[in-house]
Amino acid sequence: MGTIKEILPSQVSSGEAQLLAEVLQIETGQRSDGTPSILLADGSHLMLPPSVVELLASVMAILESGQGVSVVPINAELSTEEAAEILNVSRPHVVKLLETGMIPFHKVGTHRRIQLSEVLKYRDSRLVQFDETMKEFYEFSVEKNLPL
Repeated sequence: MGTIKEILPSQVSSGEAQLLAEVLQIETGQRSDGTPSILLADGSHLMLPPSVVELLASVMAILESGQGVSVVPINAELSTEEAAEILNVSRPHVVKLLETGMIPFHKVGTHRRIQLSEVLKYRDSRLVQFDETMKEFYEFSVEKNLPL
């Protein structure tokens, strides 16, 4: 899967990460019109959308904390093991989700491949379901005067 790019903590010193995180959060190279930008070697400015600045700041904060970062295109295809890591479940559980149709997949030879977007969609739906269940539990607890 050559589309995944990884940055390991050993590739960026803690000081470099901290400095860049501070620059991105505090002094985002602003042009005269206030648009975040990067000053290029030729003196021109490359305008950055706020979402990109936030992403870069998040990446640098993660590196500063001593963790690695992977950047994966949303249309990337994952193995069952990679999907399991994202969902924080076992690989056999992912296979069960695939075989029961909970997450769409296709096969390449004998290997199952899953679109990252489908894994994220499943994860998000589980989080929504969890939030709804917790809300129902809370309302039931209040209704029955149970300790919270």
